[in-house]
This record gives sequence, structure tokens and C-alpha cells, in this order.
Amino acid sequence: MSKSNFMTPNPKFDKERQHANLKILRVLYDYFNDNPSQRFCQGLSNLGILNRVQKHMGGQNWDFFYTDEANTESTSTLTKVQNAKPEI
Repeated sequence: MSKSNFMTPNPKFDKERQHANLKILRVLYDYFNDNPSQRFCQGLSNLGILNRVQKHMGGQNWDFFYTDEANTESTSTLTKVQNAKPEI
């Protein structure tokens, strides 16, 4: 049986992912330097990295959850950050 595609290294794909990761880190570094009063997750939310979802819990009760972004590709996360801060 052969390995799945996700297990096979792809240097081009890995390089794109690393480039996006490093660019995101630079954005985070700059953002938190410019906004020292921001809590970390607050900043991630403001940058579009965390997506808050409101869920009705019945009656007048609402709760907020954050979506699981663990499987989101770095290039997609970078696009969200760029859309939140167009000057990036």
C-alpha cells in the first residue's frame, strides 16, 4: 500500500507554507509591538486568525466559540491576516 499524498514531502509546498508562516510571525510581532495592551487571543481575533462564532444556547442564552483552525493552510491564514490589515 502506498503512502497518502499528505505524507509525501513536497518541497515547493513546504517552502510556500514556511514563507507564509514567517510572514504571519512578522505581522504578529509588529502588531503586538504596536498594540502592547492587546491580549494575545484578542490580537489573533482582530487579525482574522481566530474566527468567533455565536451560538444560540436556548431562550435568551448565547455563547461564543472559536472555530478550530488547526487544519487551515498557512497561506489561507496569511490571506485572512492580509484582508484584516490590507497594508500587509
